[in-house]
Amino acid sequence: ANEDGGAVEYQEGRRIKKQGSPIIAIPTTAGTGAEATYNAVIINEDKKVKQSIRDYSLMARIAIVDPTLTLTLSPNITAISGMDTLVHLIEGYVSNSANPLTDALAVAGIKLVGSSLKKVVEDGQDKKSRADMSLASLQGGLVLANAGLGAVHGLASSLGPLYNIPHGLVCAILLPYVMEYNLETSIPKFAQIAYSLVPQTTNLSMEGAAFES
Repeated sequence: ANEDGGAVEYQEGRRIKKQGSPIIAIPTTAGTGAEATYNAVIINEDKKVKQSIRDYSLMARIAIVDPTLTLTLSPNITAISGMDTLVHLIEGYVSNSANPLTDALAVAGIKLVGSSLKKVVEDGQDKKSRADMSLASLQGGLVLANAGLGAVHGLASSLGPLYNIPHGLVCAILLPYVMEYNLETSIPKFAQIAYSLVPQTTNLSMEGAAFES
């Protein structure tokens, strides 16, 4: 608001020099985690690509995460935004920039998605699952802001705008292929992801070959 020039200049590397207006972020989906990031993601219609403007001045001063604001989301938007959350958590967890703090947030968030996303798609009024997904989304934002993302988002930023596919849907489509491609780089972490996605009421044990590989 306080700078000259257009968005494209800042997408291409021009620095923000002046503090903008204070931001209070109130998410109405459980997906992007943008309330905890310093990215402004804008579609460049000429290039048919999503590009970020990144600057710490874009961090929200206050984030108000109220799960009741997501109660009216359709099952479709709930599902695709929830998958965006899952991809943030998984990509940040296996990132080369991951650290013990982001790992803890990622695993906790993946467990929440594993136990809640299917439930909340089937029953949008499930307040417990809505709260779990809102927390997972916030954790995903913290993870991506501090550990980065991966090839899913790298590809989605072009494929989504080019073919007019919603961001969370294109991420969901790409996720299994990117995970398979990256599997050998971090087998213990991918084993942890698999375990964390299984609702914890089961008797699945983490002991065995998966962590010994």
